[in-house]
Amino acid sequence: MTNQVTSIEQSKRLLELGVPDDKACMVWVPNWTFDERTRQFMPTGDYNVCFRYAAYKVMKEEIIPAFTVADLLYVLPKILYDNYGNALPLNVTTSTGSYWCLFWGNLVTHNGWEDSASLVDLLTTAVEWVVSNGYKLNV
Repeated sequence: MTNQVTSIEQSKRLLELGVPDDKACMVWVPNWTFDERTRQFMPTGDYNVCFRYAAYKVMKEEIIPAFTVADLLYVLPKILYDNYGNALPLNVTTSTGSYWCLFWGNLVTHNGWEDSASLVDLLTTAVEWVVSNGYKLNV
């Protein structure tokens, strides 16, 4: 499952870019161990990914959002407009080998061309591209 959601680092970056944490349907939850010496639960530094509703009620302050492919597709704009007002629809497809490809427009006139072996990485990069180029996210 971990290769189908954003990593903790990617999630933190998406939050910095303005993606609301409530758009993530999954979360990273810290593992805890009981320390006999201090008689307290201590975080191990490891995390597990689980559905948001299961963890949200248990440790709201400790969870980190984990955005799925569907979550990321939802926040990406489906159409961008170029300087001439032409509509450039979102395209996500496969390219040569096992790479995913994302761009707005068509193969001749396009914006934001990216490709990656990981769909999660591709969509995370696309969110960064959208924000850094002054477009609005679907939030």
